[in-house]
Amino acid sequence: MTLFLINLSRPAKIIFLIISDFFVGFTIWVIFGSPMATYLSSEMQVSFRDLFFDQILTFIYPIFLSIFYLFISGFYKPLTRFKSSGEGFFKAFFGAVIFGLSYIIFFVSSFKEIQTNFLLVFIIQGALLGSIFLAGTLFTREFAKYLLLPKSKADGASHIIIYGAGDIGSELFKALEFDNTREVIAFYDDSRNMIGATKFGVPVVSSFKALKKLKKGYPDLQVYLAAPSLTSLERREIIQDLELLDLSVFSVPTYNQLISDNHSIASAQQLSLEDLLPSGRIEKINFDYIQKKTLLITGAGGSIGSELVRQILTSKPKTLILFEQSEYNLFKIEHECLEIIKDKAINNVEVKAVLGDVRKLNQVMRTFHDSEIDIVFHAAAYKHVPLVEMPPNIIPSMENNVIGTLNMCKAAAEFCIDRFVLVSSDKAVRPTNIMGASKRLAELICQGFAKEFSQTIFSMVRFGNVINSSGSVIPMFRDQIAKGGPVTITHKEITRYFMTIPEAASLVIAAGINAVGGEVFLLDMGQQIKVHDLAKRMIRLSGRSVSNKKDDGGIEIIEIGLRPGEKMFEELLISGNEEKTINDKIYKSIETSLSFEDMMSVITELHEYIESLNINGIKNILKSQVDGYNPQS
Repeated sequence: MTLFLINLSRPAKIIFLIISDFFVGFTIWVIFGSPMATYLSSEMQVSFRDLFFDQILTFIYPIFLSIFYLFISGFYKPLTRFKSSGEGFFKAFFGAVIFGLSYIIFFVSSFKEIQTNFLLVFIIQGALLGSIFLAGTLFTREFAKYLLLPKSKADGASHIIIYGAGDIGSELFKALEFDNTREVIAFYDDSRNMIGATKFGVPVVSSFKALKKLKKGYPDLQVYLAAPSLTSLERREIIQDLELLDLSVFSVPTYNQLISDNHSIASAQQLSLEDLLPSGRIEKINFDYIQKKTLLITGAGGSIGSELVRQILTSKPKTLILFEQSEYNLFKIEHECLEIIKDKAINNVEVKAVLGDVRKLNQVMRTFHDSEIDIVFHAAAYKHVPLVEMPPNIIPSMENNVIGTLNMCKAAAEFCIDRFVLVSSDKAVRPTNIMGASKRLAELICQGFAKEFSQTIFSMVRFGNVINSSGSVIPMFRDQIAKGGPVTITHKEITRYFMTIPEAASLVIAAGINAVGGEVFLLDMGQQIKVHDLAKRMIRLSGRSVSNKKDDGGIEIIEIGLRPGEKMFEELLISGNEEKTINDKIYKSIETSLSFEDMMSVITELHEYIESLNINGIKNILKSQVDGYNPQS
């Protein structure tokens, strides 16, 4: 029966509901209306059948008018299965008023004359009919909803606790009602008025002791965080407590995410690494400086480049030029820009998508010639250490990271732009790999141009790993955990800085617009984190345990050895000297650099080695010019 009703066409379902309301009204009219009232008042001396047909119009007219109103008011449009209890109440109420009032009018008009004292009785009778008709129509919807809802969850359905019994938690519960693969067994809410309560028929628990008890009964228990009002610090504290109970923890989209990112309320997400790492949030920074200016972002489709684009776009520049080598990445970020402009109603911003390669000087120059550029954020780089370390990839990487930066600086100087910001890396400090050494050479180029061309403010921003960027360990760990392991790390003692992409991009922009020329800025990355500890946390918060021995049901963490060029820990300073800036998350490094002439001489020699495919010559230049360059054997 349930499948039959669900599979009916939409018009058939509407007809079914109309017929249902017709019979509800008919039953009410027969029992509480004029036929039965007259029949009883005559002490059953008159034929009920005659009374029925004699007074049938006192039902036909009211029911027709009521259903007609309900139809044109849209009462039949919502899908019954997904209709909330209060939805359409006022439409049903006015439909019932029409039913009761029209009954009174048509019944009274059937008499040639009527005593005044009987008129009150008819009014009460009409009110009774309307009230029961309202209750009947609402009851049939709730009963139909009950019939159409899944009666049981599928075998192996996930058992869920919703953390937070507020609006988001309530909406999540309603969404999960229709998912037979997930079953909500409780809400968690420690507010006073929720202690001992139930919501939607499930209990509300208020202590971690109760959660621990539920975990014993449901080993697969998952917690969905549905408390958007929590601060980042509160979320981290809660997650740490839940981690001790070996609970799998997921995040539920907030209202803002539902509106702007097209999330579903039931779409449980992996926890953000902001929830897992002991890092502080970056306060919102004012970027009024870039309003009504023309900005160019190279590598605009990459991890950092795309976030720079998003944040700059919301600051309402005059023109935003997306310079990207990958056609696919360029298409994605351009499409996202257009969506942001539409959603946030950003006016008078022009977005230009340029399919370009920083290694090609003529292409770079043409881009600068076609637009009066004010500020450049140079984020284009080959950055995957093991890939860049492979001999076939060394030359294209040097072309992209070093010669590409030289080309961008030449164009910036020739066209006298206001500011040029190089997005650098902590791997440029005493590098053990080609990638890091190439980024330090790129920094030396910017420092050389800063000394020679004072009309353009050249600066560099150096920082460590950003969470969920391409090549980050975080997505790799998640994939490995989802597959049941093992999780692979290169070394148990290896440590890394971590920062979110939005935080890093925000500070890059802030550093760049506050530079005075030639600075190497460092971002406060917090404390270095052991990658091994991070892997353990991610395993535990996925609801699994870390394996201590073979076949114990946990996920194993195995060491695979350091990759070519990989360091045990990262540094941000070369000289060891740093100065504070007006932003407590940004520091300025005091470091030596080459003169413009010496820098150009080195780059000219490097370019000759690149042209002749001389890898040994390239490495010799890196050893002689990059402080602390110590390639691993």
